[in-house]
Amino acid sequence: MTGLQAFNNTFTTITLTWQPPPVPNGVIIMYQVTYSTNGVVNTYNTTTPPVTITGLVPRTTYTFSVTAYTITGPGTPQQVQTSTADIRE
Repeated sequence: MTGLQAFNNTFTTITLTWQPPPVPNGVIIMYQVTYSTNGVVNTYNTTTPPVTITGLVPRTTYTFSVTAYTITGPGTPQQVQTSTADIRE
């Protein structure tokens, strides 16, 4: 997959989007989104982008990783680091 981007960051949510791999190693069965801050790792599975992660801590930096999975296994993960907003909207 390519082009992982974070956008529409709010006080407690971050939305991620990406493009499917240009040449997948088979049919994509899911994308695994992992995100972490301060050593705590969470996982979210989805079948299509975009995905909005909710319940985040305000004014906190997160590292997100998205990996495409096919029947043969995982692809190469993409990462992005971003923060939740400083003020409530």
